[in-house]
Amino acid sequence: MGGSIFLILIATVLTTFANAAPSCRELFSITYGDFKNSFSFSEHYQLDLSEGHVKNQCASPNCHLYVWTTELESFHDIPLSSRYLDAMRVYDMATMALDLGKADINLGSFAYESRKAIRKYGLVPQGAWQGKKDFIKRDNYPRLEQSVETIITRALWDLKRKRNAQVIKGIKESAKKEIYELLDNMIGPFPTEFEYKGLRYTPQSFSRTFFPELYSMMTDVQLINGYGKTDRKIYKDHTDVIMSFTKGEKLLRKILDAGQPVFLTFFYKEQFVDEKTGIMSVNAFEFPESATVLSIDQMNKYEQWGDGHAALIVGYEVDPATNRVSKWKLQNSWGSHHGDKGFYHMYRDYFETFVWGFSYVE
Repeated sequence: MGGSIFLILIATVLTTFANAAPSCRELFSITYGDFKNSFSFSEHYQLDLSEGHVKNQCASPNCHLYVWTTELESFHDIPLSSRYLDAMRVYDMATMALDLGKADINLGSFAYESRKAIRKYGLVPQGAWQGKKDFIKRDNYPRLEQSVETIITRALWDLKRKRNAQVIKGIKESAKKEIYELLDNMIGPFPTEFEYKGLRYTPQSFSRTFFPELYSMMTDVQLINGYGKTDRKIYKDHTDVIMSFTKGEKLLRKILDAGQPVFLTFFYKEQFVDEKTGIMSVNAFEFPESATVLSIDQMNKYEQWGDGHAALIVGYEVDPATNRVSKWKLQNSWGSHHGDKGFYHMYRDYFETFVWGFSYVE
């Protein structure tokens, strides 16, 4: 009898505490980092060019190569091997670092230099070369990159007190050979020739035959808030342009309306990105005033931009009240398990804060 009364008392106390315990939402009227109650998202886009496979660069820092191959594939029914370009980039940048006397290989690139590199390497169809190891995976790529840098560092150490030109040349050539053999062993031999639809091609002849637009004039546009004029410098194979975000938006819409996806260069600031939905917005999330987006001057001074990244613009939505773009649809290269099945939704506030510029082929 006494035991029953004790159990009843315990149950009553627990029920009282459960009913009295405040929820997290009651304890904190605002949960920082969550979406604002006022924010709403629609999947609708006035223009949507998205189609095809979402690539996955995994641990590779060569997002620019994956964006360009996605752009090229959008005009041709020929899947391309981004991994071939990735492997060639490692070798190319490793030999360049060695010649410059630098131990670290810099794999990042702006759009023009990236496209120029693809012209140099050529293209390989997906089925012609995969390599013998999935080297872009998270546990493989850093090992590959750091192994290459070790070879470079050892060669630079040997070059420290060498003055004889022939000796210096010999050390560099030996190191380049070791790098090539390392890549050959870890990745697989680079394809110098392959068969496609019954004919033999080199990577260079294949790209010229099936992707002639790769060698067309390219335009790089840098966007600056409040930039009054439009500056243009024309070079042999590309044009550099500086313009305001307002003018840039109009040009982007014109290019996309013509059915052409656009290479976008921007800073990836995780604070203002929701990985589950792919939503990118400065004003969509709850933050205290002191944690809201910094000014351009503050980000410049203390290097708080985030990581440089590139993706392909494949669509846009227009606010009917202003006739301005409210959000841009991006096709990323982080696989379909990131964002909205591989796609991201960049709102205008994020666009005008963290975008550097865009590139397209005329």
